[in-house]
Amino acid sequence: MPFDPVSQTKHLSPKLRLPVLNTLLTIGIPFNKGLGLRLYEFTEKKVVVKSLPKRRRRNHVGGAHACALALLGEYPAGLLVAQQFPFSDYRIIIGELKVEYEKQGRGILFSEVEAPASWPDFDEQSDDLWIPLKTTIYNEKREIVARVETRWQIKPWSKVRKKPS
Repeated sequence: MPFDPVSQTKHLSPKLRLPVLNTLLTIGIPFNKGLGLRLYEFTEKKVVVKSLPKRRRRNHVGGAHACALALLGEYPAGLLVAQQFPFSDYRIIIGELKVEYEKQGRGILFSEVEAPASWPDFDEQSDDLWIPLKTTIYNEKREIVARVETRWQIKPWSKVRKKPS
């Protein structure tokens, strides 16, 4: 069974679930370790990630690096999708990433993504599904730092073509 902390922690109370998920996701996604990303709000309708001003996040002028901001926009969107399409049943990969930088990201940053009014369904002609999401990154003063657009490919594991070993 694939690593699926989102589904495996559903039974926990919200107060306990956030720290457990933060720990499991730090272990399960080692690339994010040291970037100061913490789940701040986690519901089926909205995910908010808090990013602390860590050294690994900094660019050459002391703000948040462009790639760290891209990750900060992608991370909550992927977690929002994973709540609707569990890793145990679906392969979820990012297909497109677009970032519009508004201003330097300094200090504590937040990224916020909301679920669409209704999630799309699979149709009979296609093996996969594409879901676009928009994430907003803002600072402690709620000034917009960046806007991130992601497009996610969702495919049932049964439809994934695997390369021969």
